[in-house]
Order: sequence, then C-alpha cells, then structure tokens
Amino acid sequence: MTSKNANRNKGQPYVGVTDFTSRDQVIEAKKFLAPRSIHRLHVGAMTSYKVQNGIKTFTGWENIWLNEEGLKKLFSDDDDVFNVIHYADYDNPPLTTSLDLHEAIRRSGPYLHGLQLDMVWPEVKIVKEIKSQHPSIEIILQIGKDAVKELDNSLEKVLEKALNYLDCVDYFLIDFSMGKGEPLNPEVTLEYLRMFTKVIPIEKIAIGGGLGPETTHLLKPIVEVFPRISWDAQGQMRKPKSQTTPIEMPRVISYVYESSMLAYESLQAKNQQ
Repeated sequence: MTSKNANRNKGQPYVGVTDFTSRDQVIEAKKFLAPRSIHRLHVGAMTSYKVQNGIKTFTGWENIWLNEEGLKKLFSDDDDVFNVIHYADYDNPPLTTSLDLHEAIRRSGPYLHGLQLDMVWPEVKIVKEIKSQHPSIEIILQIGKDAVKELDNSLEKVLEKALNYLDCVDYFLIDFSMGKGEPLNPEVTLEYLRMFTKVIPIEKIAIGGGLGPETTHLLKPIVEVFPRISWDAQGQMRKPKSQTTPIEMPRVISYVYESSMLAYESLQAKNQQ
C-alpha cells in the first residue's frame, strides 16, 4: 500500500517533530510554522524492529509509541504535512528485512508520506527494493554516530558510503544525537554540510541533535548558510531526562515557530542580496 497524498509537496524542506501521538497536536503545531515558510511540518512517529516483531525491550521508548490503530489515526489526509514513520533497528548489522519495512509502511496507513531508517547502514538492495515498490514514499536515511564510528569517523568515508544510497534515498539525516536530546555542534555540522553539498543538493539533507526551545540558536549559523535545509527534533520535545514521557506542546510550539522563523528570515536575507 502506498500513500494517497505522497506526491504533494514532495521534496520540500521540513521542520520535524517526532513522537506526536494525536491529530490535535499536529493541528496545533502546524499553526506555528512561520508565515510563508517554505518548510512543511514533519509529523514523526516511532516504531522498531523489536516492537513490531513483539520482542521485549528495556528502553521504555515503546511506552509512548503508537500501535497500528494509533498510527492510522495520527497520519490523516492532510496535504500540508509530511507524515513519517521512523523505523529503528540499531543492531549491527541490522536484523531488518524488506518484509519488515513493508509491514511498517502497511501499519502506518494510506496517508503515510515518508519512511525514516534509523539504522546503521542498511543494505542498499533492501532500500532500493522499498523505493521501487513504494516510489511515492520519501525515504530518510539517518547517519548517526554509530554509522560514522563504523567508518573511522572519517567524513570522506561517510560521504562515499552515503553516495551508494543516492538514487533510493530522498533525505540524508545527519544526527549524532539519535533522539536522545544531545545538542548538535554547529561547527562540526557545517563541516559535514559543506562536504556533502559538493555532490548532494542541500534540499536532500536534514540535521538533528538536541534541538528544542532552548537550543534553536544552534540552528542559526547553519540556516544562515543553508536556509533550505531540513531538521528534526525529538528528545527536547519534553523535559530533559523525561524522554519516555509524551511531548509537551508548549515546547513543540516554541521550537516550531522559532526554528522556522530563523530559516524564513535567512532565506529572505539571501533573496535580497
């Protein structure tokens, strides 16, 4: 099953929030995107290989993750948002098969727009198969600290590896926090972006890492250079050290508005140059 609305605004940059649990939260958050923003709201929800296959975990994350019924209620028929299921499998090598990813897509319902792979370098042939069978689904590949560590923390090796996925991935997410709320380093992030954008358009790149209402300033030096970049937030959408509790809407609203305004103002400044 593929999304009924996946081609609407396909490829548009996004402001992401992961761990939405209700449609009302989405409606409220969407109101606070900057006026005339080029960014759409990325509506993220989590699943994983273990949770999907009924394997007990000890992380606590699954306590706030939606079941199939909840996902189908969350991902509604809304042309103005980007509905994304985040699929986690941090075993190395990943245990996930293409059948697992097909099932994640099926469980998310007909209004799914994107699939984020929170995995350490999944098999390229599996990603290509998913893209071939679900061409309207936009695929996001997370490049986390474990993926970088596996390549000796070499920026050149990371880029070379990422290029293997170029024809089957819509966004590369550079995220060393991996949902844990650890703040990104703007200087290191810019170093990666300058290298990546030599061969990959900035519209295909996203960043993450501890973004929230107290840390949107970390985006400023990045969006001043790359206002069309996308970004995502998760851990800081609730109080620190309470990452297995539901997101807090005042924090979500502040982050969505302030971060989207930074990008809008940077884009306007560039247009006036």
